[in-house]
Formats: sequence, structure tokens, C-alpha cells
Amino acid sequence: MAKIRNEKLNKAVFGGHKTVRVAAVQGPQIVLKKEKSIEVACNRIKEAGANGAKLVAFFETYIPVFPAYWYASQIDEWYAWNVALQDNSIAIPSEDTEIIGRACRDAGVYCVMGVNEIDDTDGARTLYNTQILFGPDGSIQDGTVN
Repeated sequence: MAKIRNEKLNKAVFGGHKTVRVAAVQGPQIVLKKEKSIEVACNRIKEAGANGAKLVAFFETYIPVFPAYWYASQIDEWYAWNVALQDNSIAIPSEDTEIIGRACRDAGVYCVMGVNEIDDTDGARTLYNTQILFGPDGSIQDGTVN
């Protein structure tokens, strides 16, 4: 077993804090309704910030839904499911990420948001399960938190 030095345990995190209150959002999804999902997520972010959270974490693919392809047993069902999933996924950056970023800025929190990300470049409709890290200034972070 590795030994952890005491000086590592005393490191400050999130810009100098010794402790960080984290809100883990476990609310129900609004399946394949991106705008409503974003609205609810922004309300949860603001609520968590008002209750002292510095980090708000949403689960994998909170927006719009986990891509459970087992749902569709026929090709026409699969096609409809896939189109709806693409239409409700989030491009990064986009107006959708701006809205979530504003909620983070208003609440003064970091947020980890699980989404289906869509590559919206011409000719591509690839989906990725993505965790977006927003900073308390509302910007999308590069993965490091000071």
C-alpha cells in the first residue's frame, strides 16, 4: 500500500479552499427534451450554489439521455431513436453551453455536466458521452481546477 505524505493531505483545492461542498444531482432526466433539461439543470445549479456548494455534479448523459440502443428492436425504431438523440444532444461550444455557463456564473460554482455531445461539423453527426467542466465564471474549463 502506498503511503501518503501529510503535506499532500493538507493541500488546498478549488482556489485555496480546505474543504469543498459538493452537490451531486440525482434528479430524474427529462428524456430527449434538451431545452427543458437545460432549464431544470440550471435551476439545480442555482439551488446548489445558494446552499453553499462549490461543485455541482450531474451524472453521465444527464442531457438528453443515455444512448440505450437496446430500446429499439426494429430498424425504424432505431432510426427514430437515433435522430431524436442527435437532435437533443449538445454541441460544444454552443448557445446551450452558454446558458449552462451563465447559471454557473450566477451561482458561483464549478459544474460537471454529463451530456451527449454532438459533432455538428458539416457531414458529421457523431455522438460522444462527454463530461463538461464549467468554471465559476461560466467558462468551459480545460480539465484543470486551480
